[in-house]
Amino acid sequence: MAIKQTLYRVGKDSPIVQALMRAAEAGKQVSVVVELRARFDEEKNIEWARQLEDAGCHVTYGLVGLKTHAKMTLVVRREAGHLVRYVHLGTGNYNPQLELYLRDSVNARELLPDGRYVRVRPKDGEAAVDAQMDIFALLRDEARRLRRRRA
Repeated sequence: MAIKQTLYRVGKDSPIVQALMRAAEAGKQVSVVVELRARFDEEKNIEWARQLEDAGCHVTYGLVGLKTHAKMTLVVRREAGHLVRYVHLGTGNYNPQLELYLRDSVNARELLPDGRYVRVRPKDGEAAVDAQMDIFALLRDEARRLRRRRA
């Protein structure tokens, strides 16, 4: 039925922008806030905004004087006669190049087109990445460093 999306940095060949355009062309109500002041990506974001508008998306550019740095998606669907809402709030940009830095191959699950979730596995030859444990270790080590400094 509807998709609401914020876009900050989406990259050169954006699968998410392509999906938003396909949804609008299929008759879904698609609204997108595109941040034009995304450093180094301003021109690309302007081009994406034009393409989104051409595809039938309602595009806004945020509020004057404020930068839209939020990463949010709202999908509204009708399932079994009821409206269902799916929300994604994140800190990482919707940019496939960032996957290399934000990947978690231990805890993450991928949503398949048929609605099933499958566990993400490390690619052949890659070490497993547990982002939760990595951040806990980083915080633990920093806390220890601060305690030693105070002692």
